[in-house]
Amino acid sequence: MRYCKIGGLAQDVSVVALGTGSFGAGKGEREAFSLMDRYAALGGTVLDTAQVYPPSDPGAGERIIGRWLRRRGMAQHMVVSTKGGHPRIASMERSRLRPEDLREDLLGSLERLGVDRIGLYWLHRDDETIPVGEILEVVCGFQEDGLIGAYGGSNWSRERLEAARIWAERAGKAAVAASQLGWSLAEVSGPVAYAGMLYVGEAERQYHGVTGLPLFAYSSQARGFFGSKGLAAFAGDEVATKSLAGYLSETNRQRLERAVRLAEEKGCTPNQLALAYLLGEPWPVVAIAGCGSVTQVEDSCGAAEVALTASERDWLQNGGERDGQAR
Repeated sequence: MRYCKIGGLAQDVSVVALGTGSFGAGKGEREAFSLMDRYAALGGTVLDTAQVYPPSDPGAGERIIGRWLRRRGMAQHMVVSTKGGHPRIASMERSRLRPEDLREDLLGSLERLGVDRIGLYWLHRDDETIPVGEILEVVCGFQEDGLIGAYGGSNWSRERLEAARIWAERAGKAAVAASQLGWSLAEVSGPVAYAGMLYVGEAERQYHGVTGLPLFAYSSQARGFFGSKGLAAFAGDEVATKSLAGYLSETNRQRLERAVRLAEEKGCTPNQLALAYLLGEPWPVVAIAGCGSVTQVEDSCGAAEVALTASERDWLQNGGERDGQAR
C-alpha cells in the first residue's frame, strides 16, 4: 500500500479507500466485517461512508462501521471519511446546508459511529444560493470544537472550491482539505446515479494540478467496467449493459481494450491499471473502491503497487503511440 498526506490529518491516508456505500443494504454486518478486516490487513486506512448511506436505510452503514471499529479496536488506526449535508432522498430538491441541518447530520454520524471525533468530514452536496462563508463558518466551528479533524467538499465545483479557499484564507480559518468527485479511466457519457453528482474533466484536473488540492475519486472503478462486466456489456450481455449504463461509449470501449492489453504485459488486472491511472497524478489522489468481495478488496488494494509511466497513462486515455511505438 502507498500513502499520502491530507492537510489537517496527522495520520497519512492510504491511496486506496474502501467505499462502504452498500453496507447495511446489499451487505450485512458479517460480510462488511470481512471486507474491512481484509482491507485493514492490506494496509488500508480510509473507510468512506456517509450519513445517507445506504439510501434505502440511511445511517445503517455508519452503524456497521462503528461496531467494527469497537470490536476490532481500530478506531485509532482508521480515518473515517463520512459526509453530511445531503438532501433527504425523498426530497432531493431541498438542500440541507443550513447550520441546523449540518449539526444534526454531524451529531448523528458521531453517535452512529460511536466516536468523539471524525477524521475527515465532507459536505456531501453544495448549494450555490448560500454564500460559501456561511457554510464553512459552521464546519470550521466543528473543527475548532474538536468534532472533526479536516473537512472537504464532495460534489463541489472548482469555482466553489476556489471561493472556499479564498474565504478561509481571508477569515483565518482552516482551508478545505480535499475534494471528492466522480472520476475513473472510463468517461461518464450518460446519467449514472443521483442528481448533483459531479465528475472530473480536464478543467478539474488542471485545477487540482495547479493547487495541489487532494482529490478523492468516487466511482473510481466505473461500476466494474474494467472487470468482466465491461467486456460482457460490449458483447451484448443485457445484465451487464444495464448495470454499466452511462459508460458504454466507443471511447471507453477502446480504453478497456487498451487496459486489457497493457495489463497482460504488466501481469496485473485491467481494474488495477484503471486505478493506477488515477493514482499516477503528481498531486494526491485517493481512489475510493467499492468492493463486493474479499477478492475485489485484494485486487483494488493491489493497484497501489502498479506503476505506470506518463506515456502509458497517456496511451490508456488517448491511444496513439506508447514509448515510441504505434499501438
